[in-house]
Amino acid sequence: MEFRVDEPEPYIPDHLSLPQFVFDTTVVPRPRRLTETPYFIEDATGRGIFEAEAKHRTYALAKALQHKWGISKDDVVCIFSPNDIDYGVAIWAVHLVGGIVTPGNPSYTTDELAHQIKLTKSALIIAHPACQKTVLAAAKATGVPDSRVIFIRDGPHGHVWTFDSLIAFGESSSGGLAERRFSNGEARDALAFLSLSSGTTGKPKAVAISHFAVIANILQTVAHWKINDSSWPNKFMCPGDVAIGVLPFFHIYGLVMNVRLFCGMSVVVIPKFNFATFLESIVRYHVTNLYLVPPQIVLLCKSDATRNYDLSRVKFLMSGAAPLSGELVASLRQILPNAAIGQGYGLTEGTGSVCLAPPEVKDVTVGSSGRLLPGVKARVLKSDGTLAGEGEQGELMITGPSMASYYLDNPQATKETFIDFWVRTGDEVIFRNNEIFIVDRLKEILKVKGFQVTPAELEGHLLLHPDVADSCVVSLPDDYSGELPLAYVVLQPHAAARIKGNFRATQELKQALFKHVADVKVKYKWLTGGIEFIDTIPKNPSGKIRRVRVHRLHRSLAFLPTAMVRRFANQVHQQVSRLMRADFTKEPVWYKAVLQYPPLPLPPRAPPPRTEYDNRTPKPVFLPGQRMNLRKPKLRPLPVHYIEDDIRRQFFRDHPFEAFRPRTLVEGAEIEPEHATTGQAWTRLRQRGRNPTPEDAIRFAMNLHQHHNLSLSEAYLRAVAQFRALRSEHHIATTYAALEAETFGSVFGGTEIQKMHEKELKVLDSWKQEEQLDESALVAKKRWKAIVEQNAGENEWTKGEEYVRLWKANIEPEFAPHLTDPIAEAPVNPSSHEQTQAPLENADVHVTTPRQ
Repeated sequence: MEFRVDEPEPYIPDHLSLPQFVFDTTVVPRPRRLTETPYFIEDATGRGIFEAEAKHRTYALAKALQHKWGISKDDVVCIFSPNDIDYGVAIWAVHLVGGIVTPGNPSYTTDELAHQIKLTKSALIIAHPACQKTVLAAAKATGVPDSRVIFIRDGPHGHVWTFDSLIAFGESSSGGLAERRFSNGEARDALAFLSLSSGTTGKPKAVAISHFAVIANILQTVAHWKINDSSWPNKFMCPGDVAIGVLPFFHIYGLVMNVRLFCGMSVVVIPKFNFATFLESIVRYHVTNLYLVPPQIVLLCKSDATRNYDLSRVKFLMSGAAPLSGELVASLRQILPNAAIGQGYGLTEGTGSVCLAPPEVKDVTVGSSGRLLPGVKARVLKSDGTLAGEGEQGELMITGPSMASYYLDNPQATKETFIDFWVRTGDEVIFRNNEIFIVDRLKEILKVKGFQVTPAELEGHLLLHPDVADSCVVSLPDDYSGELPLAYVVLQPHAAARIKGNFRATQELKQALFKHVADVKVKYKWLTGGIEFIDTIPKNPSGKIRRVRVHRLHRSLAFLPTAMVRRFANQVHQQVSRLMRADFTKEPVWYKAVLQYPPLPLPPRAPPPRTEYDNRTPKPVFLPGQRMNLRKPKLRPLPVHYIEDDIRRQFFRDHPFEAFRPRTLVEGAEIEPEHATTGQAWTRLRQRGRNPTPEDAIRFAMNLHQHHNLSLSEAYLRAVAQFRALRSEHHIATTYAALEAETFGSVFGGTEIQKMHEKELKVLDSWKQEEQLDESALVAKKRWKAIVEQNAGENEWTKGEEYVRLWKANIEPEFAPHLTDPIAEAPVNPSSHEQTQAPLENADVHVTTPRQ
C-alpha cells in the first residue's frame, strides 16, 4: 500500500539556484515582506540585515570569491562556524558562483573536521574566529593552505581576509560577476550541499543534495501550512513574525530558515544555546515561532526560570529530531497557553522535513510525527518483504521531489539506501489516520540530543586502545538527551587480570577509555551512558554483532539489583514473621510495606580516610599508684564556608578574562562602595553611572538568592546574563564614543593613563606635605617634653609652662613655627642654672610678672 496526502504537489521551478529563488520574488507567489522586517537579527546586538543589504552582501562576497580564489562550478567550500548573521550570506554567495557548500559542526575535533575536508575535497574554508585553532590544524593536516582559510568575523586570527574586507574587495573590483544560471531541468542534478549524515557503519557520509531538492522542500512545507491560501484562517507563519534561530544552521534542521524567509519572517540568530539568554531573547524580540528539539523543551518545561518570563506572544512551537512524550506536551500546554504545538519528522536524505503536524490541529497527537508533505509518497515494508497496510508495522520508505541524490564516493551505501528513487529510512513506523507514528529504529544509529551517532564509529575507535579486545555500543534511554551511548567492552587478557578484584583499577580503566573517546570525538559522541566490562559480545556466524541480545543483556544487568533487593526484602519479611509468631518481637511499622516497597540498594562507599585516632594503640595497664598521662585531643578549627566563594569561583571559571581585565588603580583611591540598593528593592544589576564589576555580579547573585527566593543556580544565571549584557553595552558605547570623538576632533588633553598618572602625582605630593606636618608635630612634642624637664623658678610664670599644661592635658595647641625647630638633647644631670638655661633660651621662653 502506498501512502500520500490528498493534496496537489506544488509547482517547483527546476531552473533556479537557491539564492536566485530566495531573492527573486516574482517566480513563485509568496507573502509580501513588510519593509520594517529584516531577514536576520543578531541576538547580542540587535543589529538587523534587511533584504537589500543581504542581497548586496551576497553578490559582493560572491564576486570576491570568484575573483580572488576562482571559486566556480562544483568547487566545494566548507563553512565551519556557529550560527552567525552572515551564515546565509556565505551559503548564497557560494551558490551564486556555482560552488557546493558542506556545512561543518563547529564542535568537531581536528580529526573529524579533517575527515570532512578530505571526503568533500573542500577547496576553501570559511570559519569563525572561535574555531581558529581547530580549523587551522585541520587545514594543515589536509593540505589546505592558510591563505584559503577566511573568517566571518574579525578576531585575533591574524588573517587578512574577513567577510567585511572581502565584501569591500568585491565592491571595488572592476570585473563583473559570472553568475551560474541553470537551464530547464539542470537544477535537479546541480548539487547545493554536501551534508554529513551518520550511517550504520564507519564514519559519517556526505549526502549530495541538489538545488531542486532544497527548493522543493521549501515549497512543500509552504503548501502544507497553506501559507499562500488566503482562505485559510489559522496561519502559523505570517509576514512580520519572528522566529528563533537557535538550532545549528549546519544541521539539516537549520535549513528551515529558508522557509521562514520565504514567509516574510525574521530570524533571531543565536550562536550557541544558553537557556537564560534564550528566554531573554524571546521576550526582547517578541518571538512568535519556536523551533526546538526535545532537550531544549525539557529545560523549558522543568526550569523554574521559565515562569519569570512572558511567553504569551509565542503562537507556534515545532519540535523535531526525536518524539515528544505525553508529559512534555502537557507541560508545554501550561507554559505556552496561546501556542500551537507541532511535531515533525525528517532526515538528511530527505532534505529536511518529510512529515509535519496537520495545520488544522492546534495540539499535536502524542506519539505522532505528523502528516506527509504534499508530493511525498511513502511505503511501509514489512519484515517478509511485503507492503504493510494502515495500522501495520514496518520500515518506512519515502520518495518525492525533495529527496537527496546519493552518498558522495560511497556506491555501496548508496545502493543500500537509495533504491529506485526510494529512500530507506531505517525507521519502523505505523500509519494511522494519515499520520505517522515512529515505533522503532532499524538502523544501528543513536539519536543523542537530535544528533546522529554511529555505534560502529565509536566501536572502531575503542578498538584502537591497547586494553580493548572487542566492543559494542548500544543506546541507553535518557529523558533529557533521548539516548546516550553505552559501551560494552571485552578486555585483553592482561587488562582483565590487572583489574580483577580491584575496584579502583576498574574505575581508572573506565575513565581512561572514556577519555580515549572524548579526546577526539565531539561531545555528543562521548560515552556518557557508561562503560561496562563483559566476557564476550554475541555475534552471528558472519561476525556481525547481535545488538538485540546485547540490549537484552543490558536489561538483565539493569534488573539484577532490583531482583536482589526484592529477594532480600522477602527474606527479612519471613524472618520477622517467625519472630512474631514466637512472640519474640512486636510487628514493626514497616512490616506490611516492605514487600510492596523494598528498600533501595545502598551505593557502595569507600571507607572513610584513616586518621591518627583510628589506629590508637590499646590502653596500657597502670599499676596502683602509677599516674596516668592522658593526652588531650588536638583542637582543630572548623572549616569556614562562604557561598560567595563558590559563586566567585564559578564566575571566574566561566569568565577567565575578567580576572585579567586591566583596571587603573590610583594611590589613595577609596574602595568602591557597594550598591546603594539592596534586598527586595535590588531587582536588576544596572545602576546609573556605574559600570558593573565581577564583584557587583557576585553580590547581585547573592542578593537574588537571599532576598528573592531564587535557587543559587537560577540567581547565578540571571546575574551573569545581565552582567554580560551590560558589559556588551558598555563596550559598544565606549568604542563608538571614542571613534566619534576622534572623527569630529573632540579629543582634548592626554590619554586616560596620563590623566591618572597626574592624579597620582597630586596624591603623592599631598602625602609629602602631611609627612612634613607629622615631623613638625613630633619635634614640637619633643620640645614640650624638654620644657617639662627644665627646673624653672617657683614664682615665675613662663610661656613654656602653659605649653606644659596643655601637653599634660593631651591637647595639641596651635604652636608657632619657631617651636618646631630642632632642639638639642636635654642634659643628663641638670644640677645648675646654667645647664637648664640653654633649652629655655632655645624655646624662646619669656619671663613675665610673677603669679599672684
